[in-house]
Amino acid sequence: MRITLFSLLILLISCNGKPTKGSCDFEFFEKTSGIKFPNNVGIINCGDSLEGDVWVHLQFTKEDASDFISKMDFHSYSSAAEYIEEDTDKILPFFPDNDSIETFEQNMSEKYVEIPKTDLTFIANISKEEQYLTYILNVESGMFWGHIAYPDWSGDF
Repeated sequence: MRITLFSLLILLISCNGKPTKGSCDFEFFEKTSGIKFPNNVGIINCGDSLEGDVWVHLQFTKEDASDFISKMDFHSYSSAAEYIEEDTDKILPFFPDNDSIETFEQNMSEKYVEIPKTDLTFIANISKEEQYLTYILNVESGMFWGHIAYPDWSGDF
C-alpha cells in the first residue's frame, strides 16, 4: 500500500499539473478529424466540461501549421455573413466564422490566447456521428484551437 501511494505521489509531482496528450484526449480529436497532430506539438491548455464539450489549445511550428492546413478542408477566416431563411418572409444573417470563434470564447473562458480574426487564421468544421469538431489555426503564430461538441448522454444538458 505504501509503495502504491508513494508511486502515485511521485507521478503527481512529476506531472506538475501540466496537460499531456493523454489528459487532453488527442486520440478523440484525431479519431474525429481523421488527422493526426504533429509529434512535436506544444500543449498550452485543454479541458473537458464533462457535459458535451472538450477543447485543446496547442502550439504548432509554422511548418507543422501549414502542413496541417493542407491535410484538411480549412478556409481562411471571413467576417462575411451568410444568410439563412427562417421564415418565408424573413432572411437572417449568420456569421459562421465568428460563431466558431465565439464557441471557444464561451467554452474556454480566459484559458487561452485570443484568436486573431485575420486572413492568416484558418477554420475547419467537421460533423461526424453526432460530434461537431471545429479546428482554428493561425499560421502566423502557429496557435491552434480545437473543440468537439459531443452528445451529453447523461442528460444533464
